[in-house]
Amino acid sequence: MPTAKRQPQPSFEAPHLSLSVASLLPSPIPRILFALSSHGHDPTEVVTVWSYLTKEEGWEVHFATETGEPAKADSKLMEKRLFRTVLGAKNSIVEGWYEMAGSREFIDMKRFGGEEQGRLDFGDYGI
Repeated sequence: MPTAKRQPQPSFEAPHLSLSVASLLPSPIPRILFALSSHGHDPTEVVTVWSYLTKEEGWEVHFATETGEPAKADSKLMEKRLFRTVLGAKNSIVEGWYEMAGSREFIDMKRFGGEEQGRLDFGDYGI
């Protein structure tokens, strides 16, 4: 008896999908810690990077000083005096400094150094 030639059957297989619960959750927001001196640092160096990471990249930026008190920028670079005119921060940097200083992360300044119970747990930052 002649055998009938099998006709290829249409395939209804779905492409391989690999879904997991983790793939459905939003990816974690990158976090970074700025370790600042308590006073006297250059606001341009901090504000420029903070602004880029938070506004352009969506990162969480946290801050720490050796005392846990809010950091203060070099007043010579911030105040409208002759020194600021020549070497100081531009108006946009000064405005950015006050915006940054008003952020929850800046107000909730962390502490590094000092007594053991006051030390910052860097594990939260992948260190």
